[in-house]
Amino acid sequence: MIVNYNKFSENFSNFNSCRFFLIYGPNYGKAELLVQKITNYLQEKENFGRRILVTNEIISKNKNFLREKFYSEDLFASKRIIYCSLENLEILSSLFDFEKVKDKKETVLIIKAPELDKRNYVRKIFEKTKQFCSIPCYEDTEYETKQLIKGYLEKEKIDLNEDILTFVSRTLVGDRNSLKNELKKIVLFYKIEKKATLEQIKKILSSQALLKIDDFVYEIFSGKKDFSEKMHDNLVKTGISNIQILNAISRHLLMLLSFKENLLVLKCHEEAINKLKPPVFFKNKDKFKNQAKVWSKQRLCRTIEKIYLFERKIKSEPNNSELQIKFMIFSLAKTSRTLVRLFRPPF
Repeated sequence: MIVNYNKFSENFSNFNSCRFFLIYGPNYGKAELLVQKITNYLQEKENFGRRILVTNEIISKNKNFLREKFYSEDLFASKRIIYCSLENLEILSSLFDFEKVKDKKETVLIIKAPELDKRNYVRKIFEKTKQFCSIPCYEDTEYETKQLIKGYLEKEKIDLNEDILTFVSRTLVGDRNSLKNELKKIVLFYKIEKKATLEQIKKILSSQALLKIDDFVYEIFSGKKDFSEKMHDNLVKTGISNIQILNAISRHLLMLLSFKENLLVLKCHEEAINKLKPPVFFKNKDKFKNQAKVWSKQRLCRTIEKIYLFERKIKSEPNNSELQIKFMIFSLAKTSRTLVRLFRPPF
């Protein structure tokens, strides 16, 4: 069954009869808080034992690891929590018959995953099965982010003026992990300098803005046009220009092209992606490889040339350049969306 994040988080005891939890979505910080809350409750209130971590890397080394941990009897008869932090859920469909194990009580299975398509096998199973909880973790809104920031800074006895607070909220809206890490930088700066201007705060958060551009580009090439529009508006609000975004898109296209050329020589996806500079973050590797599948080398070359000619044009004819760039960005998003829909494996 589908459960609202806030409803679940505030009243977990209402769902403690469930033993299977799917926690997914783009907000990793929200997801991790929920995983910890479930774990703490089960260990403190229901005497569950240690939490066993399962990742895609562990399964790749031992395909039977999850099955062994789930089905084996504990020597001390203690109840177990199995925590699957997975980037790719496909492996679960071959390891479990969820219908057969749904009434198992002595083991709790928590699955944390990134954003999942509605057609995803595991997501569909969790949404239709009454004994299972499916909790999506979407981006925090700007209002939610502002409240989190206020609460965090109040504990540190730091008072931001409204202009700085608004800027920080818009820059850090989205994932709670990033929010917490960036707020630590602001707190440290305040403790040393005792005060800060808006310009100083912008410099402190500049690296986070670059990461947000990177996230935006990945969403464009994943074909998620509606989500990309929302992210674009948030980026522009924080002072990032469309030309910066276009440059990031050009770099991404060149990375995809380099990956394909590496793959022709190395014949191994992992080696080809690991050879790229700058490196592709682990959390983006599956997305990157999927994008490389749907974008042919010929299409990449044509698009890179098109963007190069477009950049030359707007430099010589700057009138309405912002509008033209935005149109170009969302034309790419639309193309990606079409390619994703039409793609048929294998790669």
